[in-house]
Amino acid sequence: MSLLTAAPRLRNTSVFPRPVERSVLRKEYPLSIVAAALFIVLALFNPFSSSLYLSRVDGIALLAVFTWFLISTIRKGKRETPAEETPADGTKQLPLSKGIILAAVGLAAVIAGGQLVVNNVSEIAASFGVSQTLIGLTIVAIGTSLPELVTSIAAALKGETDIAVGNVIGSNIFNLLFVLGASVTINPIKTEWISVYDAAILVAVSLFAMIPALQKKEIRRVWGILFILLYAAYTAYLLIR
Repeated sequence: MSLLTAAPRLRNTSVFPRPVERSVLRKEYPLSIVAAALFIVLALFNPFSSSLYLSRVDGIALLAVFTWFLISTIRKGKRETPAEETPADGTKQLPLSKGIILAAVGLAAVIAGGQLVVNNVSEIAASFGVSQTLIGLTIVAIGTSLPELVTSIAAALKGETDIAVGNVIGSNIFNLLFVLGASVTINPIKTEWISVYDAAILVAVSLFAMIPALQKKEIRRVWGILFILLYAAYTAYLLIR
């Protein structure tokens, strides 16, 4: 729920300039910002508690928004599905069954790698007396973002920028609406002001990232480097805090 949720994904724009589709700027990207803002509103204005608190009603509200997004995205995908085309480089397309198997193996590998990073590095950090909040905002956030980071870089290097950009935005929406919504629906949680501050930073950085996308319809390397520096500054801020 912090800038860390998005920053590891944003920073890989320095590998390959990313064109941004208009449809993404009109719907998916604004929704990712709205999702972070919605968390802030639900945490601050809760009739069930005087403290910062996310109830089951809040979780259901987040899941409802995610369901709407998922249904509308599927409908949009069906309308825009192109006819089968031969790849421009002349390579043969993989059979669907083989593609599914390879994708599943790749997904399992990146998930397993992320889990290894999170579990082992978290234990090392805890042994040095680092707080769980700091671990969650840094080590765990980076570790759980590694699959998205690897996928986006691989897609960018292959020129599949639509997949790379969609992965970044889709992951943020999924985490903010579905993961948080499902968690809160199962077990209401008490939040802290730190989480609200981090969500506000996420909204601010997301709005800032829209500048190059709206101006040039592309996120260039210089912006990717800037995002890395912002992430480093935020990490330093967390350590000081």
